Amino acid sequence: MTLYETIENDIKTALKAGDTARRSVLTVLKAAVKNKALEARLDKAAMPEDALVEEVARTEVKKRRDAAGQYRTGGRGDMALQEEREISVLMAYLPPQMTEIEIEALLREIIPAVALTGEKDFGKVMAQVTQKTKGKADGTLVAQIVKRQIMAYNESAR
Repeated sequence: MTLYETIENDIKTALKAGDTARRSVLTVLKAAVKNKALEARLDKAAMPEDALVEEVARTEVKKRRDAAGQYRTGGRGDMALQEEREISVLMAYLPPQMTEIEIEALLREIIPAVALTGEKDFGKVMAQVTQKTKGKADGTLVAQIVKRQIMAYNESAR
């Protein structure tokens, strides 16, 4: 069963269970996948591939993370919580994400190989890390860890 079919089945299950919040999130995801497939000019009758579904789900998660952050900044914790609940629903349609520890371990291999000369090498490190973490880790989290690791590496090199 494809991810798209799983989403369709989960919408039906949520509908039968009366879980309107879950159904709503999944309906938005399904519509976004259909729109993305139309933009890519894919055959309307063909089932969207899992890679496309994952790409759209990652985009939807990112939107909700951004919204949750803005709600928290604006003092709307209740709305931020709602966005975070929606994120947890969407994460079920993504492959397991790398932990901070796994990303840091990867960086311990990459940073010495890049031959850092300073913080200006952030782009070089990010390019290599992004290749190995694409789809497996949130880019914002990766960037934060890279900055932290480069600073620590520069401190230890002094």
